[in-house]
Amino acid sequence: LAGPPVDLSRFYGREMTAEVLKEATEVIMAAVTRQLEEIRGEKAPETPYDPRRERIEQRRRTQAQAQAQSAPPRTHGTQAEGQST
Repeated sequence: LAGPPVDLSRFYGREMTAEVLKEATEVIMAAVTRQLEEIRGEKAPETPYDPRRERIEQRRRTQAQAQAQSAPPRTHGTQAEGQST
């Protein structure tokens, strides 16, 4: 199933910069999202999925896990037996 053509005429004649490509991609993705809402019969999430944001969050979780695993074991506020102060 294909939706109607996406009007990208506002980008015609503009220099193809990263910002213009990002804007055009957002316009296309918004059209795809509207089409999916019709197909699914339900409203799409307010915030579109952002794979870059997800990769950043995944890296943070992985780093936190690695740090937690490499950290020395914690004592519970008491001196270990045999250690002097």
